Amino acid sequence: MLNRPISKSSKLEMLGTIVTIIIAAVLLPMVKAEKSGKTDVHVEARRAKAVDLPLEQKKIARLAKVGDVQQLIDSALPGATVIVPKGLYTNPVRISKSVTLKGKSRIDCIFEVTANEPAISIDTKGKGLVTLEDLTIKWQLATSDKNTERPFALGVKDSKTNVKNCSFVPLGDFRRSPVAVRAEGFSQLDIGSCRFEGFEYVICYGPGTKGKTENCLILDCGHQGVINYSGSTLRIERNVITGSRYHAIRSTGGNLYVQDNLIINNANRGLYLGNKSARGTITNNVIMGNGTGIGGFARSRFEVRNNILANSSYAGIGMYQSCSLRIQDNIFIGNERGWIMFEKSDKGGNTVYRNTFWQNKVDAENFKKTANSIETDPGFVDPENGNFSLRPGPVKEHNQGLTDSQIFKTLWKIWKNRKDKNEPFASKTEWHSERNDARTEDSPNKKIDYSAATVKEGIGFDDIAVGNPDCRKEFVRSKLGTPDEEMDRWLSYKQTFGLDFWFGNNGVLSEIRLNPGFRGQMIGTGISLASSKREVFVAYGEPLEEKEIDDLHRKNHHRVLYKKENISRIYYEDTSLIFWFNGDRINQIVTFPKQ
Repeated sequence: MLNRPISKSSKLEMLGTIVTIIIAAVLLPMVKAEKSGKTDVHVEARRAKAVDLPLEQKKIARLAKVGDVQQLIDSALPGATVIVPKGLYTNPVRISKSVTLKGKSRIDCIFEVTANEPAISIDTKGKGLVTLEDLTIKWQLATSDKNTERPFALGVKDSKTNVKNCSFVPLGDFRRSPVAVRAEGFSQLDIGSCRFEGFEYVICYGPGTKGKTENCLILDCGHQGVINYSGSTLRIERNVITGSRYHAIRSTGGNLYVQDNLIINNANRGLYLGNKSARGTITNNVIMGNGTGIGGFARSRFEVRNNILANSSYAGIGMYQSCSLRIQDNIFIGNERGWIMFEKSDKGGNTVYRNTFWQNKVDAENFKKTANSIETDPGFVDPENGNFSLRPGPVKEHNQGLTDSQIFKTLWKIWKNRKDKNEPFASKTEWHSERNDARTEDSPNKKIDYSAATVKEGIGFDDIAVGNPDCRKEFVRSKLGTPDEEMDRWLSYKQTFGLDFWFGNNGVLSEIRLNPGFRGQMIGTGISLASSKREVFVAYGEPLEEKEIDDLHRKNHHRVLYKKENISRIYYEDTSLIFWFNGDRINQIVTFPKQ
């Protein structure tokens, strides 16, 4: 019986059984993974025996071995984390969906790409979030073709992207490695705790983009470290930018907010505000050893406040007459000129208030300093080691220089150790701020729920007072923290506290606005956003008159109720309040200085 030949039909039945078993072995793990909801494509950097792995895992292991990260990304579901093994990857990668691309080790996970396209291209068509983390990206152009459309190491288009804990290194000179990172279209690009060496133009925010660059080390670039173009909005915070052959930061037509940076030893300008008119704020920075600390061109509008401008070989600030720079509470020390104004254009709105000058060859040229200027040694505690806090004296008494000096101890350490490839990563756990130190139970701070504050008519709350010369944007930030949105004369905390703040041309707080989400009330009357129009009239007085008008912003007469369809407003001159109504409900309360 054992020697009997097997029939052809029996052979087919047996073959079918074997195929069924193989298919079940392949599909069952895949079904289980799908049911578990697990979306990570996690590749271990180890060699597994083929007999121990299901077919799909064998495929992934094989992809990792040949370095095909693109297929790993393509096989991942939206929202997945793709763990890239240690290794050298030489092919460009394109990301078109929401994923996290995370290296097993920043030092050992290296993209080294020579191509006429980015090493990593991101374009999600506005959907989801892409995160790059723990990668080293080295890149250069393959040819000298002038028609190369995207000559960047990393290109981000129409995408929300976070880049953190990465190193960017050029493989060639400035011609072959022109740009490290560029955001285009409607992108939001946030870069944090990254190291950039070389490149002609390092980080570029194209027209219409927005984002922030923070906690980075940017060194030895060709033309500029960070630039933003017309219509873009950029925050630059807690970075060290050094060694540029031209400029550290440039804004040409964009909105730019620069705070808590060490901008040191750049050949031309620390900040170049032009050629197109830019606007924003420059606060609490150490701008040292540059050709010119800040250069203002066209009709750029900036608040320049509480900075240290030191050791500039040409000038601390050089500005066109056409600009509108408000320069206040800065320390100018050891410069060839404190500032100089160039009369090459129409007159703008440059203004200065009290600043400190010490050991400049010339304090002011073509633009007089004010009579209340301070001319004495600021008394830095230990500037050679990055401690720019002030000893007791008139400079400290008048709140000159930095509002937060503690953070510069860390920035200074990063700068001193800038050749160490482990910076700024080695120091990122040391980020520290006096603003955080101040957040105790005895000190007003962001932990306070300002959405429940009590407001005094014509004044404000918690030392935030309309009309107070010392109450400016930096003071409001020190109380409430980083705003949800910011423009030249406006800070918005609508999402956080239901509040926003408007500042006059002189930089002083002129309006506090209470919006939906604010749960506090007016002292004395108890009126709040939950009150009705009738309750307002009972508390502050009935309208003396009612008028239908086309523009509700143009009229402002005491106790006249102006109306347009369902929207209305009334002004109470004696209490310095304006109420906006939508139907019978309060939509906004505005308080401003009493006349």
